[in-house]
Amino acid sequence: MAQPSSFVPTGGFGLILGLLALVCSPLAHAEQPRKQVRVVGTKSLASAPAGDFCTNIKDDAQERRYALKMQELKDLREAVEARIVALEEKRAEVEAWQKKRDQFANLADTSLVEIYSKMRPDAAAGRLEMLEPTLAAAIVLKMPRRKASVILNEMSPAKAATITQVIAASTASKVPS
Repeated sequence: MAQPSSFVPTGGFGLILGLLALVCSPLAHAEQPRKQVRVVGTKSLASAPAGDFCTNIKDDAQERRYALKMQELKDLREAVEARIVALEEKRAEVEAWQKKRDQFANLADTSLVEIYSKMRPDAAAGRLEMLEPTLAAAIVLKMPRRKASVILNEMSPAKAATITQVIAASTASKVPS
């Protein structure tokens, strides 16, 4: 058996022991400069437990969550404002159509409708064919249904179709969807 002073360990365990002896020797500490450790608060990161790390970044994490929530709220606010603008545009469009419809309905005064209603159907048809289609449609629309159908029957098919389209367009805006 060999003397303990001449014993040199081999393998992985021996290497670890050799490095440990080198690190622990007073010469090793004298030759190497000391490493600086960043200090957070009063504790160093090397000695700080994981809980301290979480405590140290808690405020930053809360600020980040707050910033993300604020950005999300800002995006939602912009989306709502865009929808409000679109709805306002639609409301203005509906009001414009309502105004046109009211103007159309007011075109034919009741006395004018009465005059055309008392005319012979073939004479009324001839006169209505010469009018602007919207005015002719307004007059026909306010007439009694039987009289209006007889007058439309006396008109040329093209004029009767035009007037019918105007009437249909005006009544379609009344029907709720």
